[in-house]
Amino acid sequence: MLNKVLALSPFQRILIALSLGVLVGVFLGELASPLRTVGDIYVGLLQMTVMPYIIFSVIGNIGRLTVEQSKKLAVNSFAVLFLLWGVGMVTVFVVAQTLPTVSAGSFFSTSLLEPPKEFDFIKIFIPSNPFQSLSENLVPGVVLFCILVGLALMHAPEKHATLAVFDTMNETLGRVSNYVARLSPIGVFAIAASAAGTLTLEEFGRLQAYFLVYGAAVLLLVLVVLPLLVVAITPFRYSDIISTQGNVLITALAIGSVFAVIPLLIESQKKLMTSLPDYNQQD
Repeated sequence: MLNKVLALSPFQRILIALSLGVLVGVFLGELASPLRTVGDIYVGLLQMTVMPYIIFSVIGNIGRLTVEQSKKLAVNSFAVLFLLWGVGMVTVFVVAQTLPTVSAGSFFSTSLLEPPKEFDFIKIFIPSNPFQSLSENLVPGVVLFCILVGLALMHAPEKHATLAVFDTMNETLGRVSNYVARLSPIGVFAIAASAAGTLTLEEFGRLQAYFLVYGAAVLLLVLVVLPLLVVAITPFRYSDIISTQGNVLITALAIGSVFAVIPLLIESQKKLMTSLPDYNQQD
C-alpha cells in the first residue's frame, strides 16, 4: 500500500489529500477544527522562504541580463501582465453576473461610524526603508527595491562573484521549499478538514451557489484557459504544464494564497523549462 502511495505523482497525492480532508471534516465536524493548527504551521513553513527567495531571485536574474535583454524582458513582461489582467477582469465580470442577488436586511453597526483605513500608496510601493518593507511583507516595495538593485548590478564590471552567491542562495532556498513541499499532502489535508468541519449546513446552504460558481470558474481558468494560453504561445505541452504545475496550483487553492507558493511555483517552472529538448543547448 505504501509503495502505491509513493508511486503517485505530487499532483495526485495533493488531490487525494484534499478530497480526504473534506470527507474527514464533514464526518467529524467541529472535532476537526484543531487540525487548523497543523495547517497554519504548514502555511508558515511555506511563507518563511518567500521574501528571501524573491530578493535573491529578482536581483540575481536581473543582474545577469544585458541592456538589450532587459528591454526585451520588460516588453514581454508587460504584455503578459496586461493579458492576465484582461483574463482576470473578464472572469470576475462573468462570475459576478452568474451569482444570485442576495437581499439582506438593514442593520446598524458601530463599525459604520469608524473612519475607513487609509491606503498609503507611497509606503506600499516606495521602499523608503527596505528593512521595514521586509518586516511588514510589503511585497511591491521589496520588488521595486530588488529591481533597482538588479539594474545597478547589471552594469557592475565585476559581478560574476556576486551572481554566484545569489545563484547559490537561490538553490539553497529552493531546496528548502522542496523540503516543505513534501509536507503538502499533510498540510492540505489539515486545511481542508478544518475548513469543512467548521462549515455548518446552514452556511453551506447560503453559500452553495457561490461554491459552485467559484469552483467551476477556478477549474475552467486553471485547468483550461490559462494552460491553453501557455500552450498557444510556448513550445510546452498541456500534459507537461499540468504535471509540473498542478500540485502547486492545488496547494495555492487549498491555502488561499498564491504568495506562499511563489518559490514552489518558480522551482516547478524550472523543471518545466528543463523538459525542453534544446534547453541545455540554449544555455
